[in-house]
Formats: sequence, C-alpha cells, structure tokens
Amino acid sequence: MTEETNQPDYFPFPSQEYKDAYLTALRISGVNYVEVDFQGEGDSGDYGTPWFGMTDEHVAEDAGKMPLRWPFRQSTYNRYGDSLDKWETVTGVADRTMSEIAQELAQVALDTTGMDWYNNDGGQGSFVIDIRGDKPVIKMHVEINERRVDTYDYDYGTGI
Repeated sequence: MTEETNQPDYFPFPSQEYKDAYLTALRISGVNYVEVDFQGEGDSGDYGTPWFGMTDEHVAEDAGKMPLRWPFRQSTYNRYGDSLDKWETVTGVADRTMSEIAQELAQVALDTTGMDWYNNDGGQGSFVIDIRGDKPVIKMHVEINERRVDTYDYDYGTGI
C-alpha cells in the first residue's frame, strides 16, 4: 500500500501484472514519459490525447497506437427484454491501444481523488507516468476552479 492514498502499490493499474506489462511495453517502445491532460467545466470533462515522450524533446508518435491485452468492465442499463430495468456488467480482456489505457488510468486515478473537476467552474490538470528514473513515478496535478460569491447586506435603517 502507498502511504499517501491507501491504494495498492500497483494503483491505478488493475493489478501488478498489468502494471508490469504496460511499463514494459513503454520501455520496449522507447517511451519514458506519458502525460494525459484533462479539463472540464459545466457538466462535463474531457481527457486529452496522451503524449508519449522518448525524451523531453522527442515524441514517440506511434507508441499510443500499440495494442496491449487489457481487462475491461462495461456496465449497461437494460431497459428492454428479459432483464428489464437491470444493470448488466460484462468483463473480459481485449486489445486496447496504449493511448486508451493511459486515458483509463488517468480516469481511475482522478476518480479516486473525489475532486469535482468537471462540474460548475470545473478544473484541469494532468496525469503523468514517468519511467526515466530507477523507479516509475506516477503523479497527478489537479487544479479546481472555484467561483466565490459573497453577498453583504447593510441595513442603514430608515431614518433620515
């Protein structure tokens, strides 16, 4: 468990096996840095296209397209048929691109923060996987926009 988040050491990956597979795929591709930006406001938020860096100056253009076997879990609400008004969940393993996986990891990590970065005034930030050092570093930067409205009522009385 990590001290800061009480999450397993492989978090936000689904397991240590998938963490090792993803980081190994990055290294084989020559990638040492992945960054996913996100931004939201109103009632929605979006994740940007992941950036795969080989060095600070060079981008690994095709690394995001590389497929990797990855678990999925999909829930749908069934309003028709025999299972009327029930949630149905399907799980399995399928080929996903490294970009899709990076966005999913960012979403999993951000969801655990409990920060509301997509409603009202929104927010923005980035999720980073950095494997340039001896030990992989996963970090997230989140900025929350907050509008503050203060109302002051002054009662000066009615006397003139």
